[in-house]
Amino acid sequence: MAKNITNPSWNTNSESLQQKIWYKIDEILKVVREEKTATSLEEVISPIEDSLREDDKALSTRPTSFDHEVAIGKRTGVTTWNKWGYNSDIDTAAEEVIASFGGTYTPPTTPTTLIITSTSGNDTSVGAGGTGARSIQIIGIDGNRNIQTQTIPLEGLSSVVTTTTWLGINRIEVISSGSGQVNAGDIVALATVGGVPLGHIPAGVGVTQQGIFHVPANYTFVATWLVVNAARATGQGSSPLVTVRGYVFNPSTNTKYLVVRKNLDTSVAINVELTPSEPFVVPEGSVLYFTATTDKDNTVVDIRFSGKLQVN
Repeated sequence: MAKNITNPSWNTNSESLQQKIWYKIDEILKVVREEKTATSLEEVISPIEDSLREDDKALSTRPTSFDHEVAIGKRTGVTTWNKWGYNSDIDTAAEEVIASFGGTYTPPTTPTTLIITSTSGNDTSVGAGGTGARSIQIIGIDGNRNIQTQTIPLEGLSSVVTTTTWLGINRIEVISSGSGQVNAGDIVALATVGGVPLGHIPAGVGVTQQGIFHVPANYTFVATWLVVNAARATGQGSSPLVTVRGYVFNPSTNTKYLVVRKNLDTSVAINVELTPSEPFVVPEGSVLYFTATTDKDNTVVDIRFSGKLQVN
């Protein structure tokens, strides 16, 4: 005679493994129903091909890590961001941003269109197109700090002005190229207001190189990993002492806050890596960016950091 799987009395060593499994499932369903969050088995077991929401009632049984599922788009409401950049010529004169365009950095507070140019006439989509980059995609935030993207066909040495306004750029990447398979020249995105660079793709690289991240409105950035490398340019002599600083700019208070400071004596070590036991949370609308100072001219500093952009 078939036994009632809701009755715990059948759960003995003589019962089959399948019966025991169904008994446990029925126990789970009882709890879930009592909490009035589900009414059927289908509601608490997630199909393997589905993406999982943060507030799903389903039980996840896929044998993969949360980090990996976010990275490949199997979780909704959260995405992985990897950021990288470098400054290949930091001198003793001033604190410089760790970005390929270098110099001092002040987070923008006024939305502006962008002037896009290349230092090579081969970076063009005009006519049959050039051998270099032909079009780029800009990813960043608009005047309300909402996520925004725009695709720009390049015109080589001639300027192209965006039809959209921007408060910050998180990435510019080449999305189509000619036979050279990469941008032939430096591609620069200058703010129409103020004329300062907000994005820069060095020749032959294909994507922006800047240790800057603009957190959009209605999102939180959860940073989990950082690595910095420093050295002196080849043939430039003794090892520099480098200080790396991380700031968070809050537009609501119009104030920047020093949140991390690390010294690198490159005669001892050229790398520093941070994997905090608790993630570092950067609130919506803020700007996370990194700078460096050195006691020797011609210092090179590279950075990479990662985290998750989470819907609030």
